[in-house]
Amino acid sequence: MSEAHDFRKLVGHDSTLAALRGAGRREPFPSLVFSGPAGIGKRLTAVWYAAFLNCLDKENAAPCGNCNACRKILGNGHPDLHFATVPENKTVIGVGEIREAIHQLEYAPFEGNFRVLVVENAEKLTDEAQNALLKTLEEPPSTAIILLITPLFGALIPTVVSRCRAVRFSPLSEEAIAGLLRGHGAESSQARELARLGRGIPGLSLSFLATPE
Repeated sequence: MSEAHDFRKLVGHDSTLAALRGAGRREPFPSLVFSGPAGIGKRLTAVWYAAFLNCLDKENAAPCGNCNACRKILGNGHPDLHFATVPENKTVIGVGEIREAIHQLEYAPFEGNFRVLVVENAEKLTDEAQNALLKTLEEPPSTAIILLITPLFGALIPTVVSRCRAVRFSPLSEEAIAGLLRGHGAESSQARELARLGRGIPGLSLSFLATPE
């Protein structure tokens, strides 16, 4: 199981999850921009949404975490969940990388209901790469979902933003983050202190717990 894909550990953002659920599984939001501070839970929410759309338990209001589809997503092995990010030897996501990612969306889902493309660090898409996305954003395949994740909403060109639903992530309460830290083995007093220092960003508080020095 991949820690980075364990959507069961997502904390907070209840209103965001409710809005995503509200769109339903039949006609979900095809293009979204998740914006907010690094470490706040945008990527895990994107994985949660992919699991929600492809979960085999249709009666559940959230991904069940137990069906074959959910288990594959938890293990980063679902054939219909794709990620695009900055290549190791580069500093930006170029038009070649994004065209290759878009190409994956042209096919029907291999196992699930939707092919989901998660573009991490979308602020690092070159203008040419963002323009290459436009046609797909304007006329997405009926079984394709595109999720752009960025801490810098303003780095996206207006034509991209206008074709996506914007979802802004706000800091979590110290109580919610302290509960998360206790679940990772922190004592109550330590959890409260690290939650305060994290300023509402769970990823920051978790990094303090992992490296107390």
